[in-house]
Amino acid sequence: MKIPVTDSGKKLFQDIWTNRSFSSDLITGDVSLSTKVQNQDDFDQFMKDHYDPEKPGSNRYFLTTSPILEEGESVDLNDYLYIGSNDREDQQRRRTFDGTPGTYSIVNSDGETVSSGSYTAGKPITFGGMLFLLQGQPGAAVDISLDQPKRDNVLNEINDALDVLNNELSTSEEREQAFFDATTSINNAQRMVGEGRSNVGARLNILQDREDFSSANQLSNATAQDRIGGLDIAEAATELSMKESALIASQKVFSRISNLSLFNQM
Repeated sequence: MKIPVTDSGKKLFQDIWTNRSFSSDLITGDVSLSTKVQNQDDFDQFMKDHYDPEKPGSNRYFLTTSPILEEGESVDLNDYLYIGSNDREDQQRRRTFDGTPGTYSIVNSDGETVSSGSYTAGKPITFGGMLFLLQGQPGAAVDISLDQPKRDNVLNEINDALDVLNNELSTSEEREQAFFDATTSINNAQRMVGEGRSNVGARLNILQDREDFSSANQLSNATAQDRIGGLDIAEAATELSMKESALIASQKVFSRISNLSLFNQM
């Protein structure tokens, strides 16, 4: 039996899963866009169920908002010049948008609708643990892509988080995300170390069980060997003496019987 006695430090501290994330880009629309992972557990489960490492294209989704049109009305596409524009006038226009109701839909890379509902400017849209906040008129399109999960040293993740937290120019969203990223890496590292300790304990139990089995087997073999080929000197000497005395006595009896007259007559 061969049992490893050590665990790789790379496995315990280097190959730690980092916080899963996604990326989003505004394709068109006179809106301001902010996104984040609202529920990390739901998003992690969504990644496990839908992320395909072999087909990167299947990890993309598209969010679109559309106005509710009356009969005969047409869609007025937003000017591409508004994309990325975030001056004071744009911000004011988006904040004062009257919130004319609309609809939203999210489709996957195959064009299948995976989520839909009503759109109201400034009201969050949630999907798969992700949150999308659009402020502005309907008619926007957002490209969503699931980021590839990666592993990294937990200390690197902590240092990256400290850089963001110590930066005075960091926004509250960036600080919050950095904190969650570091916390996730620390939790994953603790879980990995716990699994390593459990594996060591399991190996020790195997060795202890094997040692107990070997001891019991050795005792059983010794008992069987002694039963077959062992000899108790004292017991054997006593038994030999008794049998020798019996033999001598029987010989004397035979000698006396053989000298009787009845035998002589014969």
